[in-house]
Amino acid sequence: MDQNNHHNNHIPPPDAVPGSASSHSPLSNSDISFLSTYLKSHNHQQLAKNIHETCSQFGAAHRWGSGENDTGMNRLALTDADKAARDWFVEEAKGLGCEVTVDEMGNIWAVRKGLSDCKPIEDGGKRKRLPPVMMGSHLDTQPRGGRYDGVLGVMAGLEALRVLKEKNVSTWRPVGVVNWTNEEGARFPISMVSSGVWAGEIPLEKAHTLKEVAGEGKTMREELERTGYLGDKKCGYEEMPMAAHFELHIEQGPILEEKGKKVGVVKGSQAYKWFTVEVVGKEAHTGTTPYPQRADAFMAANSMIHYARSRGEQEDILVSVGVFQVFPGSVNTIPGRVKFSLDIRSSSTDKLAQFAEHFRRKFGSIAQNLGANSQPCAVTWQEDTDSPAQMFDDGCCKAVRESALSVLAADAGGDMVKAMELVKYNMVSGAGHDSVHTAKRCPTSMIFVPSKGGLSHHPEEFTSEEDCVRGAQVLLESVLRFDREIWREDYNREKAKSDLSLQAFLASPVSTSAVHQTITMIWLTRALLFGLSAQLTLAKTPSKDEAPVAGSKDNLAYEPISQSTIYTSNATSPDSGNVPPTTGWWSSQICAQKTYCIYTNLALGRGHGIVLLTKFAEFQKIERLDQHLDKAEDRIEATTENGGPPFEESYILDKGPGLTATTQLRRGKPLMQAAPVLMVHKDFFADVWRRKEREKMLEVAVGFLPEKTRGEVERQRSLGLGPGGKKGEEGKDGKDASGKDRKAGNEAKETGTGTKRSIEQILLASPFEIDLGSNSYQPVGQGQGQGQANSQADHSKHYVNYPSMALFTHSCRPNVAFHIDGNMALRTTVARKVSPGEELTIAYIDPIKPRKERQEWVGKYRPRPSSSSTSSSPSSDSKEGSGCPCPACTGHSPRVLSKQHGHPHTSSPATELSKSDARLSQLENLRSELRNGHESHSKVTPEMIENFLNLLVEEGLESKLAEAYELAATNYNYLGKDRMAKRYADKAVQAARIEYGRDANDVVAMRIMAGDVRGHWSFGFRSKGKGRG
Repeated sequence: MDQNNHHNNHIPPPDAVPGSASSHSPLSNSDISFLSTYLKSHNHQQLAKNIHETCSQFGAAHRWGSGENDTGMNRLALTDADKAARDWFVEEAKGLGCEVTVDEMGNIWAVRKGLSDCKPIEDGGKRKRLPPVMMGSHLDTQPRGGRYDGVLGVMAGLEALRVLKEKNVSTWRPVGVVNWTNEEGARFPISMVSSGVWAGEIPLEKAHTLKEVAGEGKTMREELERTGYLGDKKCGYEEMPMAAHFELHIEQGPILEEKGKKVGVVKGSQAYKWFTVEVVGKEAHTGTTPYPQRADAFMAANSMIHYARSRGEQEDILVSVGVFQVFPGSVNTIPGRVKFSLDIRSSSTDKLAQFAEHFRRKFGSIAQNLGANSQPCAVTWQEDTDSPAQMFDDGCCKAVRESALSVLAADAGGDMVKAMELVKYNMVSGAGHDSVHTAKRCPTSMIFVPSKGGLSHHPEEFTSEEDCVRGAQVLLESVLRFDREIWREDYNREKAKSDLSLQAFLASPVSTSAVHQTITMIWLTRALLFGLSAQLTLAKTPSKDEAPVAGSKDNLAYEPISQSTIYTSNATSPDSGNVPPTTGWWSSQICAQKTYCIYTNLALGRGHGIVLLTKFAEFQKIERLDQHLDKAEDRIEATTENGGPPFEESYILDKGPGLTATTQLRRGKPLMQAAPVLMVHKDFFADVWRRKEREKMLEVAVGFLPEKTRGEVERQRSLGLGPGGKKGEEGKDGKDASGKDRKAGNEAKETGTGTKRSIEQILLASPFEIDLGSNSYQPVGQGQGQGQANSQADHSKHYVNYPSMALFTHSCRPNVAFHIDGNMALRTTVARKVSPGEELTIAYIDPIKPRKERQEWVGKYRPRPSSSSTSSSPSSDSKEGSGCPCPACTGHSPRVLSKQHGHPHTSSPATELSKSDARLSQLENLRSELRNGHESHSKVTPEMIENFLNLLVEEGLESKLAEAYELAATNYNYLGKDRMAKRYADKAVQAARIEYGRDANDVVAMRIMAGDVRGHWSFGFRSKGKGRG
C-alpha cells in the first residue's frame, strides 16, 4: 500500500462520535510525525518562498546586503503595503479551502472546517459550531524591522493548513490561522491592540480612535475603512471564540543560539510596567547661576536613571529608558523640566510591583537630596501600562514540548536524549505578543526558534530556513496533538450524556411490546456507537475470591485492595506496546474513572524518569509538572581542586552509611541537587489500610522507572537498615502512618523485605512533602512526619522521594540546609562551617520543635541500626536520646560552647539537655513576640532581638537563620533603626538564599529593605506609633 494513501483522510472522531459517517480514529503519534515529516520534505521551499516573496513585494526597505533577500521591512499596520500583504493572505487562505472572516478590528480569521462541524453543539436551543484551534501572529512590521518577526508565524500556519489539504486530513475541530492587526504598535501607539480588544482588555472605541504616531494623524478606524478591512464581525472572545491559540515566533533574543538549542517552549510572558516620569526643577542662566543655587532637572533625572539601571542589573530586572525630553532645550539654560519613559520588566508580577514602588520612593529621595551643591527638584509619575506576567496553558505547553521532542528526535535519527538536549524549556518571553492577550481567554502557548545574534526589530533580523521549517513542524504537531486531546474531551462528554440517557431509559417500566423492543435496540446500538463497547476491552475485575493480578508491569490490570480499589496500567500503550513510551505522561485509559493510578514519564530529568501514584483528579491539576521536572536532575554542585566531590561515603556511628566532608566547607557553599523519582498521594496511606497491599502497589510503581533509577531506589532501601532485618520498633502511639492500630515493625515480616526497608518506610522517613497544586514547590509540614497531622494539609499534598539524598543523615542541629526549587529539584547548601571528617546532616524534622517531639518522630520514622540500639543513651537507666542519636537529643554535644568564655561546657548530658530545652522555650516565646512586633501594644526592644539571634546560634541552629534575620530587620524597621534594619536585611538575603533559594519572595523583600527601608512594607508601621527610634 502506498504510504501516502495510507494516511489520507485518517483522523478524529471514532464511530462513537455522532455525525461521523465513516469509521475514523484519532491521529496516532506516528500519523502526526508522518505529516510533520511531509511538511519538512515537501513544503519547506514553499514556506521560504512565501516569506521572502511577500516581503520583497510588500514593504521591503533598508537594504543591508547584496543578496536578493538582504533587505529589512517597513510594513506598518494598515498602510498600502500591509493591505497588499493582507489581500495576498486572504487569497492564499481561500485557496486552501478556508472560510475567511474579517472582524471590526481588521483581524483576518482563516478557518478550515473540522469533523465537529457535522455536529454543532446545543447552546440555548441554537446550533453553534465548536470553536477552532487557531495559529496566530501578525504581518505588520516595525518601520525598520526584519522579515521574520510575526511573518514567520502567519506563513507557517498557512503551510500547516497546506499539509492537511494535500494529505486530505480532517481534524476534529476546525483549524485556522489568524492575522492580528497592529501587533507592533509602531503606527498606532498600543501594541497588540487588536488581540487586546478581542480579549476584552482594551475598549473598541479606544482602539478605533488611536491616532497614528507620524503622518497626518489618521485614526485606526479611518485606515480600516480606507483599506477595506473594517469588518462587520464583532471582535470579541465570545463572538469569535478559540479552542486554543498557538503562536510560532522568532525568539528575538540570544538565549537559544547561545545555548545551542533549536526550539524554545514558552511558558509565559514577563510582567512589565511603563511609566512617564517628569522631573521639575528651575530654569536659570548657565553662566550666572552657581551650583548651590541650581535645581537642575537634567542632573536629577540622570541620577534616577543611573540608579534604576544599576539596581536592575543587581536584581535581575530589566530597566530601560526609550524616550528622554529636556525643556526648554536651550544651550545656555539650565533644564527646568525633564520627561522620560521608564520600562521595567520582570518574570514576577509581585517583584515588578515591589521594585516599581521602590523606584518611586527612591526617585523622590534623589530629587530632594541632590547634595550640598544643588537645590531640590520635584518628581511625578504617570503609569501608562501595567501588564502582569501571563502564564500559558499547561495543556498547550505539553503539546508543544511533546511536539518539539518528536521533531528533534526525528532529526537526530530517533535519539531522544539528543532531542532533549536541543529543547529549551520554560522560556519566558521578554517581548509582548498577541498570545499574551489570548492566554487570558483561551488555552495558549508559543514556540520560539533561534534569532541570529539575538537581533530583532532590525533590518538584519535573521532565522535560518532550517529553523523556520523546524518551527513550522512543531507548530503543526502541536495543533494536531491538542486537537486530539479536545476530541477525547468532546467524545467523553458526549458519551456521558448518552450514558445518562440510556440509564434513564432502562430504568423506565419494562414493556414487552414490539415497539418498546425496537426502541430498546435503538438505544443499545446508539450506546455502543457512543463508545460503551470500549469498556468491554478492559480486563475483568477479579472478585474478592480470585487471586490478585501479579505486580508485573508487563501484565497489569486492576484489583480490589481492602476497602479501596487500586488501578494501574492495563498493559496497552498506544505507541509502545507493554511499556510506557519514552516521552510524555502515560497511564491506563481506565484511570479517569477510578481511585488511584500510576502515571509515568520516563523522559523527565534527562531520562531519570518519575512515577506518580495519585488520584486522576489530582493528576489533571499537575500535568504541568513536566515543565519543571525537565530541569531537575541529580548533580554534584561542589567540587574540590582535583574535580571530585568535597565529601565521601562513610559509616556513621549509630546511624549507618552517610556522608562526611573531605575538605573544609564554608557556609553558603552549594553541595548537590537531586531529582524526585516517586510521588505518592498522602491519602493513599489512609485509604489503603493494609500495609502489604500498599507496599505491593509502591513496588509496582517503582518497577516502571528506568533501570538506573530503580537501582538508586533499591540502594536507598538498603541504607540505614532500620530494624536490621528484624521486627522493627513500634511507634509510641502504636499506630502506623495511616493511623490504624497496626505495629510499624510488622512491615518487614508482611512484605518480605527481609534486610531492606520497604518503599513506604523510606517515604515516611523523609521530610519531603510537596503541594503540587501551588505555584511554588516548597517542603510542606517538615517535622510532622508523613502520616501525622498537618495543619496546612490539603488534597494536593504528595510525599516525594529523592533517592540521592538518602546519605544525608539526620541531625536536630544540622550543618546542611535544603530547599526545593521551582523545578522540584531538591538543593542542599552548607549552613555553617564544616571541618574535614565531619558528618553532613540535614534536619528531617523541624529542629526548633521540643526535644520530646523530635525523639518520638525519629524513633518512629528513622530507627537506628540494631547493632547500636543501646549505645547512645546518656545513662543506663535513662531513655533520653532513645531513637535519636544526634547530640542535641543525647546531650553529648560538641557544638555546645560557652559563649562567654569560649570553652566547652563540662556539665553532665542531663544538665545540657535541660539548658537546651530552656533555650528552645525561650526562643519560641521571643519568636512569637517578634512576629507580632508591628502591633501597637508590642514591647519588642533591641535587646530582645539580639537575644533571639544569640540563642539561635548558641543552639547550633544556623540552618534556621533566614526567618530570624528577617524578623530582626522588620522589627528594627518598626523601631526606626534604619542602620540595623538594613544590616539584618542584608543578612536575611544571604541566609534566605541558602534556606529558600535565590528567587524566594523573602529574598526579594529583604533586598528592597537592604537598599531603602522605606521601600519595605514594615516601614508603614512607623506611622502607627512604632517609630520609637
